[in-house]
Amino acid sequence: MNRYGKDINKKLAGSEYRTFFDMDIQPDYLNGKISHYENKKLYYLKYLNGTLKAVN
Repeated sequence: MNRYGKDINKKLAGSEYRTFFDMDIQPDYLNGKISHYENKKLYYLKYLNGTLKAVN
């Protein structure tokens, strides 16, 4: 947080710190204030016959 300061909301979903999958980090509000952040992009994975595949 020290790196981006108050503009952290705009940088969380960036590709700079991307891991294996894309993320869509968005703030979750409670009473008009940011309560926490959530990844809004979900991935469903299926493990079958020894392989892991994404389910569309």
